[in-house]
Amino acid sequence: MQPSHIGRFVEECISDIPNHHKDAKVWNHVVMPNHVHIILQITQDNNVGREISQTRFHEHIIRNKKAFGTIMMYINHNVENWDKDCFYE
Repeated sequence: MQPSHIGRFVEECISDIPNHHKDAKVWNHVVMPNHVHIILQITQDNNVGREISQTRFHEHIIRNKKAFGTIMMYINHNVENWDKDCFYE
């Protein structure tokens, strides 16, 4: 799968997150044709009590090493499974 112009732009933006936010670390990510998966660690929470989520987005807090490993594998293999996605054409 070759990324589109927009996909390459998204890839660059994700890779640049730590340069703009010193408390953020990108552990893993994949840019798909119609969505993105990312494991993002924020080490300092300046947003306590503030809503930082957006509608139409799914988020998940990784609470242990087993979940971290499972989600890392899912991201790593997501491209291989693109042809099984319900939006694949």
